[in-house]
Amino acid sequence: MMNNILNKLRKYINADGYVKYLSAPISRDDVFLNAELNGFEFKDVPVEVIVFGDAEGEKRSFKAVLINGEYRIDEEVIENPDEDTQSYYSVINGLKVKMKQIWKKEKDLFEGDFEEYSLAKVVFVGFEGEIK
Repeated sequence: MMNNILNKLRKYINADGYVKYLSAPISRDDVFLNAELNGFEFKDVPVEVIVFGDAEGEKRSFKAVLINGEYRIDEEVIENPDEDTQSYYSVINGLKVKMKQIWKKEKDLFEGDFEEYSLAKVVFVGFEGEIK
């Protein structure tokens, strides 16, 4: 599974992201800004891998999270990364995570002909601020 994650990550260019390891809190070395990940390697077994950047000619958001010994991977093509974004929490001094809301049209359960938008997921689309 780790090779699958590394193969996906190594396709990313102009990437922002971070890796969270079990063994330590996030440090400056675990955060990358506008990086090419073609030679990327993990230091240890990561708990979480979050990346946003260009891959295969598209803007993509990638997330891999370790849950009960297996990685859950979510990769999403992002068409308008600056729309519906919010800054959430600080990963490391001064750097805030930007997230994008992905909305999907669904039929209303009570009104069969009526469609409404519902929040499908929230994905990582980069950072805001600078590391202090």
